[in-house]
Amino acid sequence: MVKGDGTSPVDYSERVVTFIDILGWRSIVEQSLKDECLRRRMHNAVHTLGALTEKYCTEETEEKPSEDEFSQFSDSIIISMPRRDNLDIGRMIKLVAEFQSSMLFSGFLIRGGITTGPMFHRGRIAFGPAFNRAYELEAKIAHVPRVVIDPSIAADVKRQAKTVPKHWTFVQQDVDGYFYPEYLMVHARSATATRITTGFIDRCLADFRSEPRVLAKYEWLRDRWKEAQADAPWRIAIQEELKREFWAGNVGGSVPNPPR
Repeated sequence: MVKGDGTSPVDYSERVVTFIDILGWRSIVEQSLKDECLRRRMHNAVHTLGALTEKYCTEETEEKPSEDEFSQFSDSIIISMPRRDNLDIGRMIKLVAEFQSSMLFSGFLIRGGITTGPMFHRGRIAFGPAFNRAYELEAKIAHVPRVVIDPSIAADVKRQAKTVPKHWTFVQQDVDGYFYPEYLMVHARSATATRITTGFIDRCLADFRSEPRVLAKYEWLRDRWKEAQADAPWRIAIQEELKREFWAGNVGGSVPNPPR
């Protein structure tokens, strides 16, 4: 439902903005014509974003309603939050990473862009320079299943990354220098999820082996997936050590160092 009656002020505000596109959505829609199960998966996958957005929303009260917004039309999704401080950038990154992980579990991949700047966003209505930039990151830079973080906020992101516990993931830097929310580690830490994800990637590599443009996206995903699998054991070891130290009453105990 669109907020406002057409006479309310229409002002830009500083916001953290994400534009997302679901890869291969047009083909998926065509397949769904004869596949009710696929239609249900599509609905559930996108519906998940609403639940996740509520989870990451600022606390809403009658006196102070939340200013977090998201809009969805077909395969395009816009999420925005007020930027009061740099923690809001981290909040957006965590939301996007969790959404990507959830979508991957459902067999869907997304790409997009995250930025900050002036924007108007209420209900279905969204426009402004920050929206344009987020769309540009998705359309011209992302290319593969990643949500590219605008270099203009990279320094803020790197500072926040230093505060994340060692056994967590936050962002990754790709070979082209762009940062993106890391979303594969949650799969790599689970034997069941590892089996499912590996099977999904292998099937996609086989299905698109004669389509180089599409195949390149899954080859990128395969390479990042191998990196996540190689990275998972020491993160699991750190978490288990922290648990043992906690139950032993020695919260500040030593933990394994990450591989160099």
